[in-house]
Amino acid sequence: LVIDFELMPLRQARQWPEGILLALPLYSNYYHWMVELLPRLQLLDDDPAWAGLPLMVPESLPAFARETLQIAGLMGRAVFLPEGLHRFDSLVVPSILSPPSHPSPLAVDWLRTRLGQPMLPAEQRRRRLYISRRDAGTRFACNEAELEAMLGRYGFETVVMSGLTVAQQIALFASAEVVVGIHGASLTNLAFTESGACVIELFQEAWFTNAFYHLATIRGHRYGFLVCPRQGAGLEVPLVELQALVERAISAIQGTT
Repeated sequence: LVIDFELMPLRQARQWPEGILLALPLYSNYYHWMVELLPRLQLLDDDPAWAGLPLMVPESLPAFARETLQIAGLMGRAVFLPEGLHRFDSLVVPSILSPPSHPSPLAVDWLRTRLGQPMLPAEQRRRRLYISRRDAGTRFACNEAELEAMLGRYGFETVVMSGLTVAQQIALFASAEVVVGIHGASLTNLAFTESGACVIELFQEAWFTNAFYHLATIRGHRYGFLVCPRQGAGLEVPLVELQALVERAISAIQGTT
């Protein structure tokens, strides 16, 4: 970054008249895009002064982010900036709604409204999900075979989120009553689960954040967590302790139906 700034006077910049910037650090991360960045556009929804301005986004925007713009009806306003230097006569930078680790209720409401939250009847919200990180290089369950076997006895299905579109992820979480998952960006989709669900987040020891606790609280979910010992780049899930939490979660769900 320092080198880039030092070289700016020597580089030829592409000139733009005006736009709205939707490209800040960590835009390629699902959580930060969905919770921290994309919902800032709600600040522009009610101001006609911004209605015609293009959305300036990086050409390297990942596929999931492009899909959210499409679903929200914003792709037609997107201008994809190639890597390089860009200058604007006027550039709008929407304010952050809340600190990244404390999702804003306004952000969650905006996501549910603009991304087409499906309204499912209660009988279709019975799925029990284990969100696997077997496709990740870190924070994966080293004893996943045993973990899946234990959860399978309680009706859980294993899901690897990297193979799903955003629309499929939203629909999946909208149908869930219990979610067990290792801390990771996929849990952002708790925003689309109906209130009253149960969430169990698995942390690798010495790796903590309360982001998904706050997200679960906003949505009215019951939330619990379990700290798991490190095992190389992954973690070893204590199955006895998790089983006790799962049984408590299922009892809580059954007590409300």
